[in-house]
Amino acid sequence: MDNLKKFSGQSILKKAAINILVKNLEIEEIDMLDYEFNQIDTDGSGFIEASELKTTFHRYDEKLPSSKIDKIIKELDFADN
Repeated sequence: MDNLKKFSGQSILKKAAINILVKNLEIEEIDMLDYEFNQIDTDGSGFIEASELKTTFHRYDEKLPSSKIDKIIKELDFADN
């Protein structure tokens, strides 16, 4: 969750660089990310919906205000880009 909060505030160039790094992960790291993704994707759709992400944020950071969560989700929403 901390990484998602940090990622949401980064520039497009930095996000692109992170995307390239992700493509060079080892199998074990990919398996771990797949596991974590499936923990968030509770409906098994293959997509993380805003509601699933919001639930996850609340589960791991109860003190984080909903307005901050909404801002993070808006910045992460690639479907609109």
